[in-house]
Amino acid sequence: MRVSAFCIGMFWCLSALASHSYGGLDLCALYPEVMPPGLEPKDLPQPEGQGAGLLQTYCSQCHALPGPGRHTADEWQAVLDKMILLMDVASRFGGLMGKVKVPSAGEGEVLRTYLTNNALQAMQTEPHGIANVLFDSGRWMALGPFLLLVLVGLTRWWQGSARP
Repeated sequence: MRVSAFCIGMFWCLSALASHSYGGLDLCALYPEVMPPGLEPKDLPQPEGQGAGLLQTYCSQCHALPGPGRHTADEWQAVLDKMILLMDVASRFGGLMGKVKVPSAGEGEVLRTYLTNNALQAMQTEPHGIANVLFDSGRWMALGPFLLLVLVGLTRWWQGSARP
């Protein structure tokens, strides 16, 4: 009797984990600070385009609508691969978000192109000023042995001059 009650209790708990809500609680509503804030569809670049439409369709199933400027083009490659994998797993097995739609290979490429074309632009500047002069690795490689010898010489001189 106890074993069957335990098994029924375990299956009930597992069914609660496989739905969007956990024990009747909507996790998205409980923890809104975990997910970044979203955009309105009209605020996306080319809001009427196919890429923006796919972003709205697939990327707002589990979280708020992200803007393409949230990541750089390089970051979007990894983020999109991870998200498509998570959508595929959720589509096959369910999960906290329930069954979700997965983009086809063609839709995934359109989405990837849209995100990378409208991605955050990484800074392309080099350090300037005294930091660039002092911390350029080539200069330190050339000056390092010289500075080490000067330091050793100054240490010996100081030790010699401190004797009475």
